[in-house]
Amino acid sequence: TFDDFQFITELNLDSTGYKFSTFKKIPGDTNSISMEGRLNTANFVEFKTFKYKIQDAIMRGSGKLNLLDSQDFIFNLFGENISVKSIALNFSPLEAMESGVANISLKGNGTWTSLENLNYEGTIKLGDASFKAEGFTHPLILNANLDLENYKSTINSATLASSDSAIQFT
Repeated sequence: TFDDFQFITELNLDSTGYKFSTFKKIPGDTNSISMEGRLNTANFVEFKTFKYKIQDAIMRGSGKLNLLDSQDFIFNLFGENISVKSIALNFSPLEAMESGVANISLKGNGTWTSLENLNYEGTIKLGDASFKAEGFTHPLILNANLDLENYKSTINSATLASSDSAIQFT
């Protein structure tokens, strides 16, 4: 029956390019989306599992999309031990990063037809994120906990170290 319509699919986006805010996907980058879910009689698509992969980074989650009038959606995404270097070329705030890992957790909602008005909140935990900064002989190492909310990030705590020196932020 219609309320039992279930799906499993994988989209290969390797040859596709797209941009969203500070994120840019270049054609040729390894990129895929896989989903498992169902379409119910109320015209909602429920994503039981969702996996977004770019380079070596994987984000997993779930969500719900209204196919009728409002086209509203909600989502939850998380990624653990993501190599910062593997996504640095795609995410402009991380372009200078050479190593490190990130744990990311996001939840949000919006309207499919106006992603620029997306509402979200979440956290990012950076561990041993290394980058070279102008005027410094040695790479800087950043460990930080950040809160995200609608295009704004707040550093809750951080340590920035270089060679034998370190600065802590709280």
